[in-house]
Amino acid sequence: MGAIKQDCRSGRLWPAIVVAVVLTPLPQQCSGKNIASMYKEEILAELAERYERNISWNLEKVIKPVLTKRERAELQDVRLQYPLIGRGGDPFRYFATVEGKSRIIEMPVLSVKFLDDLATAAAWLEIKGLSTETLPAYVSMLKYQDIERFPGGRYPTPLEALLPADRRHEREVDELAQDLLKTNVVYILSRELGSIHFSSPYTLKKASWQPQQIGMKPWGQRSRQQDLVLQCDAFALEIMRRIGVPPHRLTFYLSAQAYWTRSRIDFDDDEEVYLSYWHNPPGYAMFPERLHQIADLMVWGKEDYARQQDDKLTSTSQIEQAARKIFRLSYVLEKQSMQWEVKQKALGQTIEDLRP
Repeated sequence: MGAIKQDCRSGRLWPAIVVAVVLTPLPQQCSGKNIASMYKEEILAELAERYERNISWNLEKVIKPVLTKRERAELQDVRLQYPLIGRGGDPFRYFATVEGKSRIIEMPVLSVKFLDDLATAAAWLEIKGLSTETLPAYVSMLKYQDIERFPGGRYPTPLEALLPADRRHEREVDELAQDLLKTNVVYILSRELGSIHFSSPYTLKKASWQPQQIGMKPWGQRSRQQDLVLQCDAFALEIMRRIGVPPHRLTFYLSAQAYWTRSRIDFDDDEEVYLSYWHNPPGYAMFPERLHQIADLMVWGKEDYARQQDDKLTSTSQIEQAARKIFRLSYVLEKQSMQWEVKQKALGQTIEDLRP
C-alpha cells in the first residue's frame, strides 16, 4: 500500500498507509490487554521500513503544508519513531513526548498493521453488504477473553477473525480500504501533533477555535487532561477541514477504540479508581464527551470537509450519518447495562461466530 500523496494540481489525497496516533501521557493501558503475540516479529520487521517511509512522507507533504505559521514553528522538529511493538502491547497505544526541545511520536508497527487489517476487514464487509458490527464485537472479544480461548493460544488478527480464509483480493475492496486508511492517517497523525502543540497551558488557552462554537462547556470546567484530550480531537478535525478530507470514514476506528476502552464495569466496585481514571484519562481512551465533540465538529464543518468531492451532497449526507453513529457510540460508555451486555456477549462468542 502506498503513502498518502497530494496532487499539486488538485490538492486531492491519494491512498495511504494508516497509523493511529493518540496522546497518552499516563502509564495506564486502554484495556489492560497485551496483544503482542498477534503478529510475528519478523513480519513486523519486514513492514517497518515501508511504514516509516510512507508515514514520514505523509507528515511532511500532506499535513505540514496546511499548518499555520505558529503551528509549524511548534511542530517543525517533531521526530517519528517506529518500535515494532508499542508500550504494553496495546494496539491503540501510541505515544507523544515533549522533553525540552525534544518532540517525539512513537508509531508502533504492530498498531499500524492492526489498523491496516481492521480497515481491510471493514472495507470487505461493506462492499459485500454485510454488517460491520462484527468489528467492535471482535475488539470486545480481544478485550474480555483470555488468550487461551483463541485458536493456537494467540490473539487472531482482524483478517483471520472477520473474513473468510478463501477470500480473493478485489480491486473495489482495496480501493475502499485505502480510503479508510487515508482518512484515518490524516485524523490520527494530526491528533498526535495536536498533543505536542497544546503541551503548554498557553497554547491550550489560546487555541484558534473554542468549544462554545458547538455548544460545549468552556475549557476549564473539566480537568486539564480532559481539556487537552478534547483539544487534540478538535485540532485533528481542523486539519482535516483545511485539507478537505471528509471524516465519515473515521467511524470504524472510533468504534473499535470505544469498545476497547475501559468502561465503568471494568473497575469492579472501585469507584475512587474509576473516577481518577476518567478525571485524568489517557489520550487513547474514549469517553462520552470526546464522541459528542467529534460528532458535533463533523456536522459543523461538513461543507468544508466535502468541498473537494465530486458529489458534495452525498458526501455531506455521509458525514451527517457518521456523526449520528459516532454520537450513539457514547451510550456504550455511559450506560452500565449496555457495558454488561457487551461483556457477556463477548465472553460467549467464538471466532467462528464472527466470520461471514
